[in-house]
Amino acid sequence: MRPPIIALLLACAPLAASAQAMGRKQLLTSLGGGVGLLSIDRVPDSVAAAGVACGTVSFHTAYALSRRFSLGLQFSRIGTDRIGPAVDQARFQSFAFTFNYRPWIGERAFAEAWLALGRGDVFVDLRE
Repeated sequence: MRPPIIALLLACAPLAASAQAMGRKQLLTSLGGGVGLLSIDRVPDSVAAAGVACGTVSFHTAYALSRRFSLGLQFSRIGTDRIGPAVDQARFQSFAFTFNYRPWIGERAFAEAWLALGRGDVFVDLRE
């Protein structure tokens, strides 16, 4: 009875985002990507979307000033296509300078809080 339930759960589960983080001396780098669902509302009906498949990628690098504080840069991008009758594709991207604080540091893990200042852009390609 368990294998069919597990197979059903795996078939219905969304694909999870994955990330890799590495530290070398005082440089911290992470790269992640994944897929998900995108909804756009409070716009004209020709641009609105609900539950459209999208992909995402993010890159973050930071220089550790100390064990608890870092300064860094972050870039992230979400993209999708065929979201509405008038839109061919849409991309949302952001670029930010970050200040990172680690309130808890364990032997193999840490918790981190970010404060970011940057800008976000939206690119929409309209169908002709």
